[in-house]
Amino acid sequence: DLNSGLCSILEDDRKTPRRIHICKQEDGEYIIVAGRNTIPPNCDLLKTIESQDITVAITGDLAFYALMLGKPGMDSKWCFLCDLSAREWACVHKVNDNMWNNDTLNAKRYAIIANSKMKAHDRKG
Repeated sequence: DLNSGLCSILEDDRKTPRRIHICKQEDGEYIIVAGRNTIPPNCDLLKTIESQDITVAITGDLAFYALMLGKPGMDSKWCFLCDLSAREWACVHKVNDNMWNNDTLNAKRYAIIANSKMKAHDRKG
């Protein structure tokens, strides 16, 4: 799936990119080997790009952004910046101090893992 594909190019902290290798196959085609994948035996290694030289950028609409946060289906029902529902954040003047960050997203993820029957309202998406 998409999430596991993206995770394969990131370290376990899901922030640091893994180094990538640029290789040339025997048939003349170029390939990029990233993450935990090994370089095929029929390839010549041309260049290795170390993780500190890589920037990962993801673009897409709000639904895609929600999917990348591990919150599929929340794009129209939950604020992507904080934990307000659509009914609450529909008032433009309303601001919530419970902003999503790595710590709050991880805490929510662990709570959902611990309680797989958690209701959508408690999951916040």
